[in-house]
Amino acid sequence: MSNSSNLIAKNASVSFCCVEVGRYVVFPCIGKANNRKYNVHLAKEKETDKLYAIRMCTLEDEKDDTNFFFLQKEVRILSQLKHSNILQLVDVFVAGSDILIVTPLMDYGSVKDLIHFRYHFGLPEQLIATVLYDVLLALEYLHEHDFIHRSVRCSHILLSSQGKVCLSGFRLVASVLESDRRLRKLHEFTEDFQSSLMWFAPEVLEQNIAGYGVKSDIYSLGIAGCEMANGFVPFSNMSNIQMFWEKLRGVTPRLLDGKTLPAIETSDPMDASTDEQRNRWFSDKFHAFIELCLKFHPCDRPSAKALLKHGFFRQYKKECRSVSSFLADVNPLSVSEG
Repeated sequence: MSNSSNLIAKNASVSFCCVEVGRYVVFPCIGKANNRKYNVHLAKEKETDKLYAIRMCTLEDEKDDTNFFFLQKEVRILSQLKHSNILQLVDVFVAGSDILIVTPLMDYGSVKDLIHFRYHFGLPEQLIATVLYDVLLALEYLHEHDFIHRSVRCSHILLSSQGKVCLSGFRLVASVLESDRRLRKLHEFTEDFQSSLMWFAPEVLEQNIAGYGVKSDIYSLGIAGCEMANGFVPFSNMSNIQMFWEKLRGVTPRLLDGKTLPAIETSDPMDASTDEQRNRWFSDKFHAFIELCLKFHPCDRPSAKALLKHGFFRQYKKECRSVSSFLADVNPLSVSEG
């Protein structure tokens, strides 16, 4: 593992040509959003030189009506949400056929980026605890305001060099309020959910009369926790049909370490090159936390509020490290002059 890592590109600073759009100078694409439909650009506010991220959503034909509906809903909901661990909506404006959505720049990218470029076999446990705690704070806020996120995963957890952790990816967010009346459960399941299937709770996939509620986000958080710890998403080596079957018959993902992996090499392709995982040991409290999140029945999963008090977090409370303290050798995205 090298001493220095760049998350966004081989060279983390951007010095290409740029264009002026409204009050921003917009630089070339630094990433993708919404299942790679839209480009995300680095941008600088002309008056303040402050850096932002701009999602450029091009709507060109009738097929984009659905995308426009989701964008409209996302912007409306984000404008209502005010929490330090939820990605803030800074500005929205139209330029030609593009809708531009401006948010703060999270210059370390996503946790998925961090796994891909830096921690191939999974993040250190204490860093995972720091990230998950902040995501739980965001979920606690959302659930108290009657929203279900429905897309908690590592690509939607963003990090900054200032130590911030923000939950993003609000395209699929849903309210459990209807005409000012709180619904106990939701039943919606559409083709737009396809990209989040691996993170979905069994009760979401079942599509039965019982429906699903905010506890489905807790299951997704458990899957994201495994993703952070193991370096890949549980069930990612399966077809959707096989994944459905495994979840609905109660198969629970696990953390891969010396406690859960066999002591000898196996021929299983998922166990190839896992010496690093076999030789590490996650705490019993981390294992217990993930097991709680991934309980099959939603009534057996704790709320976000209850999980914030779990011993997994208390064991690291004294040190109280920020995300940026773990990533001193990672170069954040920046703009170089010239």
